[in-house]
Formats: sequence, C-alpha cells, structure tokens
Amino acid sequence: MNVFAQDFNKIDRQLGKEFEVLSRYTPFEFEKTEAQNKKIIKLIFQILKKYPKSIQYMFKQLAFVKISTSENKKIRIFSWDNMLSGTGRENINIFQFVDNNQNCVGQLDQYGSIDKIYSISFGSKNVFLMISQQKLSNPIRGLFASALQINSNCTFTEKCKIFKTPKKTYNQIDVNYSIFENDNNAYINFTNNILYIPLVLENGKLTNKFLKYKLKEGSFYFEK
Repeated sequence: MNVFAQDFNKIDRQLGKEFEVLSRYTPFEFEKTEAQNKKIIKLIFQILKKYPKSIQYMFKQLAFVKISTSENKKIRIFSWDNMLSGTGRENINIFQFVDNNQNCVGQLDQYGSIDKIYSISFGSKNVFLMISQQKLSNPIRGLFASALQINSNCTFTEKCKIFKTPKKTYNQIDVNYSIFENDNNAYINFTNNILYIPLVLENGKLTNKFLKYKLKEGSFYFEK
C-alpha cells in the first residue's frame, strides 16, 4: 500500500468519526449540531486543498455522505444533511474541482442533496450539470437541475443561465411533487444529451410524461 493510500485510510476513518458524532445529535441540540457541521466543513476543506488526488479516492467510512463524481473525474461533490432542519431537510454541499494545475474547493449555496453531476464543458469553459432533490416539507419533494461553472482563478458561478425556452432563459429547472399523491419517488434524468423533467399536475401528482431539454452547444433547449 502506498503512502497516499495509507494517509487516506486514516483520513477516511477520521472523517467517518466526525460524521458519526454529527448523526448522534438530536434536533434540539442546535448549537452542538451547528458547531460540528462547521468543524466538518473546515476539516474537509483542509483535506481537499492539501490532497488534490483525493478526488480519486473511494471514501468508505462516510456512510452519511452522498459523494458524486463526474465521469471525467474533474469534479466531486460531498453532500450531507446538516441535521438542523425540521420537517424539511437541508444539505451542505462542498465541491472539489481538479484540472491541470487547478485544485479548487468551495461550498455551494444550494441545500438539496446533489445526486449526480455531469460535465457539459464546451470551449474553454468548465460547466457542470447538477441534479439534486430536497425534502421541502413533510409531503413535498423538490427536484432540481442547475449548472455550475468553475473559472480559471477558482472562482465559481452557480445557477448559470443555460436552460432555454423560446421565450426565456432560466438558471434552474425545478419541480415539486407530493408523496401523498404518488406511490413512487420521482427523479430528473440526463441521458443521450437529453434532460428529462417529470411532468407534475397542480395537485402534486406525477404523470408518466416528461419535459425534455436537449443539450446543444453548452445550453439546454426545450423541445416540444
């Protein structure tokens, strides 16, 4: 086992213990929960900035964390429930972007659980499609598609305006549905350069139809 793997096995266990501490707090222990989240955020930032190769490491001890990595291995997002909300849930999302001599780490201003991330880079721009979901209240679930652009100086732009209809351009696509009106959960899917958005009725009931946005030249265009 090489030194990098040995170091990261220890780091993996250390992070796992910190998340385990977070999971033990009750919703009434707000100050402790908030402090533990801040401790974890600081620790993850330190690790990712020190070890660019961590983007290749398969964390095994982070049972409470959703880790999504793009297929080209340029970006990874760590997403976890901050344990601070009531009936709705909010996640903390931290990304690491590694390309050539860049190793960028940042916290996103998004609160859903980011499940998948895809590279849709075009030209010299590094743009990524993020698909997420969030429990907004007891019956209501939200589904989101948004884009993140990483710039050359490690600054980043969230919710880029790349979703286009004949009349408007949007920085995000979102849809809400009710679990009381449906037997199954819904998901946004991206396959063969087409983004499939579940069509939902006004009462929150899912249909078997989808809105389609096709990726062309770095933007998603609504298709009838």
